[in-house]
Amino acid sequence: MKQKSKPENSLQNIDIQNLLYDVSLLSFKNFRLRDFLKEIHKRISGLMSAKNFFVALHHKTTDTYTFPYYIDEFDTIDPETHLKLQNTLTDYVCKSKKAEIITSEREREIFKNKFQVIGEYSPVWIGAPLFNPTTNEVIGVIALQDYENENAYNLKDLKTLEIIARNIGLFIDRIRTLSILQESEERFRTIFKEDKTIKIVIDQKTGRIVEANEAAFEFYGYNDLTSKYIFDINILQPQQVRSAMNRAIKKSINKFNFKHKTASGEIRDVDVFSTPMKVNNKDVLFSMIFDVTERNKIEAALKESEQKLNEAEKIAHLGNFQFNLKTGETNWSDGAFKIFGLDQKKDKLLSIEDFYSFVHVNDRKLLKQEIEKSNKQNRTLNTTFRIIRKDNKTRYIHKIGKINFSADGKTKYLFGAIQDITNSKRDEELLLQSKKQLEIANAAKDKFFSIIAHDLRNPFQHLVNTTELLLSELGQNIDPSAKELATIIHNSARYSYGLLEDLLLWSRSQMNSMEYYPQNIPLSEYVQSELKLTNNLADKKGIKLTVSIPKKLNVYADENMLKFILRNLLTNAIKFTKRGGTIKLSAGKTKSHSYISVEDTGIGMTKSEIDSLFKIGKRYSSLGTEKEKGTGLGLVLCNEFIKYHGGKIVVKSKIDQGSNFKFTLPFPNKNK
Repeated sequence: MKQKSKPENSLQNIDIQNLLYDVSLLSFKNFRLRDFLKEIHKRISGLMSAKNFFVALHHKTTDTYTFPYYIDEFDTIDPETHLKLQNTLTDYVCKSKKAEIITSEREREIFKNKFQVIGEYSPVWIGAPLFNPTTNEVIGVIALQDYENENAYNLKDLKTLEIIARNIGLFIDRIRTLSILQESEERFRTIFKEDKTIKIVIDQKTGRIVEANEAAFEFYGYNDLTSKYIFDINILQPQQVRSAMNRAIKKSINKFNFKHKTASGEIRDVDVFSTPMKVNNKDVLFSMIFDVTERNKIEAALKESEQKLNEAEKIAHLGNFQFNLKTGETNWSDGAFKIFGLDQKKDKLLSIEDFYSFVHVNDRKLLKQEIEKSNKQNRTLNTTFRIIRKDNKTRYIHKIGKINFSADGKTKYLFGAIQDITNSKRDEELLLQSKKQLEIANAAKDKFFSIIAHDLRNPFQHLVNTTELLLSELGQNIDPSAKELATIIHNSARYSYGLLEDLLLWSRSQMNSMEYYPQNIPLSEYVQSELKLTNNLADKKGIKLTVSIPKKLNVYADENMLKFILRNLLTNAIKFTKRGGTIKLSAGKTKSHSYISVEDTGIGMTKSEIDSLFKIGKRYSSLGTEKEKGTGLGLVLCNEFIKYHGGKIVVKSKIDQGSNFKFTLPFPNKNK
């Protein structure tokens, strides 16, 4: 029966925890230093790139290093040789007291290219300082390096290495301590008192603390520590503490994880290593105690981080996976199991074929082809497919993956993330339906405006022409009231026709159905040919209209739109300028665009009136100085047409001081 797979992160964390547990046990066994380091190396090799591994010990008095253990693909070092290692990574980590992953770029940053290379150069190096737990001084460095892959190590590797370094420092301290203890009883007493590792001696029969070193007094904070019982500082029940003591006395186990209470009431996590021995012919337990509160916090933070990742996957409907492309075995996160409607504790999903069995039959072949392409071409996988879950629900899945090799370069993996995008797909389908409905509505609207344009424009045009003809045919002897009525009808028809034209033009601009054909236009010539109508209007009101446009100034614009803009701005200026006033039409250019300006000496506007000029919902239309009417849509359309050109219109005005309308246009197109 196949065993169900665990997520990659969970497996890796378990491996790290097992490694740290093994290293912790090893550090209290009776090994020679080289044999101990060899066992450490063997265990590290299972979790990270460790072909090149060494431990260097620092000799403070000579500022030199020896290498009790040095394994490298290219070099060897005599373990008895003392080396000066200034400006090396080993010396840097030792002196900085910080663990670090150092790439080539980081190396240059540290040494400013003035560094010393011992042996072959590698693109990545990871190292951690070894601390003497007694003095908290750095006594050396543990390091690994990879000659091929600059991305061989990550932060989890670094944290793991730091904890291992602490255990190596502990081991070195322990073997030194045991060596000294074996030399003489007096030597033992000296070390016991002066050593900064927390040490206590407990009477086996009573549990009374009969002796403690200064480090113990400092850690626990009790002035009367040697008159207390171990039951007073251990928060376990007395019978549980007695049971642990019996196991230590029988040597069935010598390491314990306890919580000890200090004089301040603080509870600290401690690792206790107890050994039975005789002191002055009395049976005692000699215990070394290590405060591991911070280490446990780090481990708890790692666990919490993993839980948060699982929670984030759950919220985002995400999961991660890894395929072994050689064996077909897979690893899935808890989030991935949930996407497939599976329970990680009850269901299994081991092979890639198991995975394909969930894929919709119509998508299976294409997905296999995509994965094969990703494998052969070593490219990122990015695809969407359907699955049929265990509960027979169809879900849309988006999958992103990347090819990677194992640390030894022998095994190829496809790893990445999957996301349930079913809801997004449904939203997309609803959006497409809405788009189709909108297109139908727009088509109906276009048809409606087409009918308006055809069926209303012609009657209005006919009415305007008829009333104009009627006015011209009426003689002087006709009843004045009849002539006034005819004039009102004509003006009303002309106004309504103008409003209809502007509405149709605005609607076309909103539907992006305007014909827009920009071209290079010599502005001075163009303006002169278009000023006939506005000149007549200005003359009727006795307004002086001046033009100041450089003869060589060209603009890039649609001819009909530009004509509409100029005509509206000029007629508006005439409309709101009193008799005898002036209007100036000018143009020029800056570094980025051309501009056209219409400036008058008219009645001006307030700020609120300016703000309403270009808003269709707040059409601004008022009578001119001689009761002239406008539709209120002209300026709105001017603004729309200027935007068509990528330009902008700016209005400045003051009451009774006139107005200035200035808009920009692009430079001439050199390709035209």
